[in-house]
Amino acid sequence: NNGSDLLAWSQMDLIKQFGKFGYVLYERARGIDERPVEYKRVRKSIGKERTFGPAIDNQTEVDDELQRIAQMLVTTMDGKKKHGKTLVLKVRYSDFSCHPWW
Repeated sequence: NNGSDLLAWSQMDLIKQFGKFGYVLYERARGIDERPVEYKRVRKSIGKERTFGPAIDNQTEVDDELQRIAQMLVTTMDGKKKHGKTLVLKVRYSDFSCHPWW
């Protein structure tokens, strides 16, 4: 049995079988839920990324760009009064392969 089985039941039959909860089951099985959405998720990560039009393969350009991205991240974290424990750098190549470094 699963939730879709409840669609075959009438509202009255669900109420007879499950009492007041039958009304709830009837509505949930039909996608009806008027409860307010509660959002309490705590952000666990902050990310910055940059996509280059033409690929860069000059090490100096790569280093300069990494410095810029790192500074953007520091500015964001300072503004949010956050500090980090782990830094992950992901490099995606022109063939879309991705290589993370921790």
